[in-house]
Amino acid sequence: MVQRLILVGPEDLFRALALLSDEPGLLEALPSLRQAVDEPMETLALGEALGLWRQEGLRFRPTPEGRAWLEAPWRLPEGLAALLEVLPWEAALKAMGEGRLSLTALLSLFPEGPRGEKAARALAEWGALFGLWEYDQTTEELRPCGS
Repeated sequence: MVQRLILVGPEDLFRALALLSDEPGLLEALPSLRQAVDEPMETLALGEALGLWRQEGLRFRPTPEGRAWLEAPWRLPEGLAALLEVLPWEAALKAMGEGRLSLTALLSLFPEGPRGEKAARALAEWGALFGLWEYDQTTEELRPCGS
């Protein structure tokens, strides 16, 4: 089982980065973040841990790496590589084998409940971003790339 749950996918992280690009204070940013992402506080913590922004007092300032991602979304920030160390890629790929895998099959890798479900969805989204599999959000199915 995963030690640290990552509840935030790449789309939410990027949306938060865009919102924080004007360097708002926490009180100004929080209402917008609540509307834009599922887990605003988790998103703020993850973005800071991955080096996309820094909190300075009550302000959030995108780092050069965060600004570069906003300007060229197809170039992934190096800080995202930290996720390769904390998410259960090997177990997910093993469960997928050569075939398709439903998102519900990933739930066994996480604690039961809503947080486990969010973590499974985030894993599916990050894996797709890193090119480990394709993720169909409509059917909530993972499949090997190119199938």
